[in-house]
Amino acid sequence: MTEGNIEEERAALKAPHSGDIGHDMAAPKQIIFASAHRYDSAIRLGMSYLAEAMAQRGWRVLYIAQPTSPFHLFHPRAAATARSKLGEIGVQDYPVEAADESEPGALPGRVEGLQSLTLLPHVAKPGFSGEFSLNHWFKVAWPPVKDSVAKAGFSAASAVVIDSPFFYPMARALGPPVAYRYADRLDRMASVTPAMLTMQARVFTEAELVVYTAHSLADHIGQRSRPSLYLPNGGRMHADRGSRLQPLALQHVKRPRVIYVGAMEAWLDWPLLSRAAALCPDVEFIALGRTADTPREMASAANLHVIDRVHNSSVPAFLDHCDVGLIPFRHGEHKALVHAINPLKLYEYMAAGLPVLASRSPELSRLGAPVVQYDGLDDFVAKLRQILAGNPGSTVEARRQFAAEASWWKRAEMLETAVMALERPAQP
Repeated sequence: MTEGNIEEERAALKAPHSGDIGHDMAAPKQIIFASAHRYDSAIRLGMSYLAEAMAQRGWRVLYIAQPTSPFHLFHPRAAATARSKLGEIGVQDYPVEAADESEPGALPGRVEGLQSLTLLPHVAKPGFSGEFSLNHWFKVAWPPVKDSVAKAGFSAASAVVIDSPFFYPMARALGPPVAYRYADRLDRMASVTPAMLTMQARVFTEAELVVYTAHSLADHIGQRSRPSLYLPNGGRMHADRGSRLQPLALQHVKRPRVIYVGAMEAWLDWPLLSRAAALCPDVEFIALGRTADTPREMASAANLHVIDRVHNSSVPAFLDHCDVGLIPFRHGEHKALVHAINPLKLYEYMAAGLPVLASRSPELSRLGAPVVQYDGLDDFVAKLRQILAGNPGSTVEARRQFAAEASWWKRAEMLETAVMALERPAQP
């Protein structure tokens, strides 16, 4: 794929779109999302927000979550999630409130969720990692996926939006056009099986629509004869900064506070954070997110705080009472993966009005985001000092305006327009 003019791309992301298809009562109004991540996860991700925004735009939305299996109950890291999913087997209703005042057309609604159990999970274990489990897991699921979709009234859905090749055979069996939301370099993730990568190659070629969240992902998709759409992550606007009560976890943490919110995986630059904390003993560093094990670098740093198991709904309060938002990604061996990330946390920070200090990224530069980018430890420390001294490089208003122009409502509008242009595939 070739990349277009940067300014034209920015204008396309900001410009209003003709027609409000989501509110056209004569148009099809059903869409299915199938995601590796739960809709109501403690740390919500893009598919959940897109599903919510489509419901606010007047669509009926079905959200199919990654199935669990009896085998997950015996895995030490998966058991708790498996038990939780087993308690949700079947269809659930998730109420959706109207969006904030910046999106006056938003409607209250609901997202209907489907959680299933399968006896044939696809995992990186002998006997379960091949193409057979990918192609057949949904045929031995309970409740039956196809029957559940039909019973819920989604047989005429305009599209099935998936975020993993795992769901592609299921989506094809359901019948509507398939849109693949490509948000991560799966080939750089150790837990992804060769069968998944083979299936992804099929999806790139066969899916009626591929939606990608970062420019570097476009080259990895390759040439397509069918539509593709650059659709980065988005954000939700928060109330005015400082309007929320300070979380209990911060009450004994002095100011200034700098915060990272998100997954604590290998691409997070723990070594840089630990060294920066040692060089800035007067600054409190907070890492808010999910982690199975506290990194060794954190244990000996008195001004490094890991706060785990915080629900997504509490994140705005933490941002309200911090001074800088961090995006400290580790390059080097993780360069390809990091350059493919369009950081969801960027929009959360911007919506909260926080100044942002981020490792240098081509994607951030192309977005034109009002952030301060750094190169290496010394530059990180110097620019952090500069921001804390009152020179953040942008105003609160500019940051909030950036977030408003990148709202999930506007991202859903773009997805809606693309989905409505798809033709239903011929049935075999």
